[in-house]
Amino acid sequence: SKCSACKAVPDRTVAEHCAQCNTGYYLTGTFCTPYDCTTGTGTGCATCKPQNEREVANHCATCNEWYHIEGYFCELSTTTTITTTTTTAGGCPEHTIGENVFAGCVCKDGYKGTISKTHEPPYYAGSCEAVKCPDNSAGEDVVQGCACNAGYHGKIAPKATSGMLLERVLAGSWWEDEAEDQ
Repeated sequence: SKCSACKAVPDRTVAEHCAQCNTGYYLTGTFCTPYDCTTGTGTGCATCKPQNEREVANHCATCNEWYHIEGYFCELSTTTTITTTTTTAGGCPEHTIGENVFAGCVCKDGYKGTISKTHEPPYYAGSCEAVKCPDNSAGEDVVQGCACNAGYHGKIAPKATSGMLLERVLAGSWWEDEAEDQ
């Protein structure tokens, strides 16, 4: 039974009229209702306490990465320094944009790569490198600038999608904009 104690027989209005509930349940009128717990990201529980150990709804047993248990719930760990001197102002590494490594950093236009958070300084792994100039063009990379070779025409520029390149380098005919991974 979910009841830890029932009402005295003369005081009952239903067959199982609870006076108190077992741990993991709370009194709703005459019945004991289980405390629900849903897992999720961020401040959500990574895992929930077993039903018979829950004292509140969403009583966490473990938290997601970068979070810790405070009382019954998960909170962002403030003891972990995410922005360090090895990252740029804003907390993301060179050639990236974003709030900070924890919230997520992506490569700036004209760069490709990935950045993932870690638990050790500088609190990220990976990098973003400039996209090289495509075939039939001259130049070091898209960030510094690329120009079509003789006999080719078009425009080469970073696209407003991280790690993508807008190319227009074709011989002899007009070409519509098309994004290609580089």
